[in-house]
Amino acid sequence: MAYKLLIDGAFVDGAKTIDVFNPATGAVLETCPRADEAQLHRAVAAAKAAFPAWSALSFSERRRNSKRSPMRWRHARTSSHGC
Repeated sequence: MAYKLLIDGAFVDGAKTIDVFNPATGAVLETCPRADEAQLHRAVAAAKAAFPAWSALSFSERRRNSKRSPMRWRHARTSSHGC
């Protein structure tokens, strides 16, 4: 499965990749995207911009949005725009 970074609501390729290892065997489990500094700054800026609206939501609204997000991500991974 090809993974992508989620930055400012869009799935993007990482500038580099990083291997994730099984600590028990040392075998590579998966290769994941790795952000470069510019991608990091875009992600942090997007999070800061989203925070006021997110923090204004009630707990139940945040919970509802959080539960819906994985379904959206799964759909994006299987669509032409996702991973």
